[in-house]
Amino acid sequence: MNTHKTYGQWLIISLVVLHILAIVFYLVKKRQDLVGPMLSGDKALAEGVPASTDSALSRSLVVALIAPCAAGVGWLVSLGT
Repeated sequence: MNTHKTYGQWLIISLVVLHILAIVFYLVKKRQDLVGPMLSGDKALAEGVPASTDSALSRSLVVALIAPCAAGVGWLVSLGT
C-alpha cells in the first residue's frame, strides 16, 4: 500500500480544508481579513501591540534552526532509496 496516495493525500487535503475554514471563520465571525496580510506579509496591529522583531540576528536564528531540520529531512528521504 502506498501511504502517499492514501492516508497522506487525505491528510494534506484535510489540512488545506481546515486552513480555508479557519480563514473563513476569522473573516465571518471575527471580522478579520487574513488573506491580505498573508499575501502582503503585513498586518495592521492594535494600538500598544509591539511588532515582531525583524533583524539580522532573528533571521540568522531562523536559518540556524531550519538548516538542521532540512538536513534531517534530507537524511530521512535518503533512507527510502
